[in-house]
Amino acid sequence: RGHRDEVRAVAFAPDGNTFYVASLYFHSLTAVDLSDPTAPKILWATFDYQPHGVSISADGNRLYIAEAAFSDGFSGLTILDVSQVQKRVLNPTVPIVSRLTWPQVSTPQNATPFTRNGHHYVLETDEFGGGSNPVGAARIIDVQNLKDPFVVSNMRLAINNHPAATTDP
Repeated sequence: RGHRDEVRAVAFAPDGNTFYVASLYFHSLTAVDLSDPTAPKILWATFDYQPHGVSISADGNRLYIAEAAFSDGFSGLTILDVSQVQKRVLNPTVPIVSRLTWPQVSTPQNATPFTRNGHHYVLETDEFGGGSNPVGAARIIDVQNLKDPFVVSNMRLAINNHPAATTDP
């Protein structure tokens, strides 16, 4: 109850006409057509994910989701093909392109695509929460091959690299 308004994520497609609204606690993800802002239209909606943060590719065809499962389900990076949403296909199909998790996943929060020297990456950041979850970190994920993403590097504060802060074997 106390969290229902706390965690939401939004992203605009680069064309400014498609708006993605995500809710971690309601397990919802919705694409809205805002080409006429006075008459928004839902293009696609699902309750299949636990999106904590969402970002869209430069061409508007891929949605990057930082998913944070509660007690069950998937935590990590999910990449969706939203090209049919972008093309305004009626009843679009939105397949999973790939999913990636990592040993010290805690609460994935953001997944931001970027390009460096022509190579495609995602900067993913976890919350630095406590409890029974391992301490979070940030990481760079190679997404040059969208079907086979992999972690290139983890970025952690020195204090979070202490053995007591990790649960990796």
